[in-house]
Amino acid sequence: MRPSVLIVLSALLLVALPGRTGSAVADEDWKRVKKDFKKGIRSEDWRTRRSAYTDLAYFESAEAVKEILSAFAKEQNPAVVLGGIEVLA
Repeated sequence: MRPSVLIVLSALLLVALPGRTGSAVADEDWKRVKKDFKKGIRSEDWRTRRSAYTDLAYFESAEAVKEILSAFAKEQNPAVVLGGIEVLA
């Protein structure tokens, strides 16, 4: 076979191979960050709880806002709540 045919066939094979899509990677990232957030807000240290909110800052979704607002209902420390408000802003 000619080299150009091999290049085209190789490109078609790469496109046809199943792989992780960008959406699948984003879903996995969200699940990991959400799990870490829930673990962080259960900490007794207010600094750890506050920093848990910053991890959600990269996810601009209704689900991220819902997680933050539901955590506000249980939070007593104003500094932690302020951290969550900064993420929402």
